[in-house]
Amino acid sequence: MAAASVDRKPFMQFMVFTDKMSDGVASIDHQHARLVAIINQLYALVLKHDKATSLEKVFDELAAYTEQHFEHEETLFAANGYPKLEEHRAHHEEFRRRLAEYRDRIGGRNDTILAADILHVLKQWLTAHIATDDKEACRHLNERGIR
Repeated sequence: MAAASVDRKPFMQFMVFTDKMSDGVASIDHQHARLVAIINQLYALVLKHDKATSLEKVFDELAAYTEQHFEHEETLFAANGYPKLEEHRAHHEEFRRRLAEYRDRIGGRNDTILAADILHVLKQWLTAHIATDDKEACRHLNERGIR
């Protein structure tokens, strides 16, 4: 008798980087897509109830890449005279503090409920930040020919 086939569909993505999220500056869009991919990695670990060290590793990757991304944006905005740079930096700083707080809360624990809660906050913040703050700043860059 043949063994029954098992349907092994990949996990559904938690976030999808869509054209609607594009800000019109290729380097920033590329980095936003990478942030979404890392958030999806974290989500996959939560669904698998993976061990705490895996959650910490991906969360640390997310924090490090977020820092790299924020530095890129801030440098690009400063070099192009973005008038709301300090306000934008303040939003980034608030998110850095939140990430550090979440990292402390996740530290050494396999708390998938906490990780799932953090994922929802990350998704909301990133989506809102891209749609408002980054769109406005990237319009400024687009006006200066930066795509």
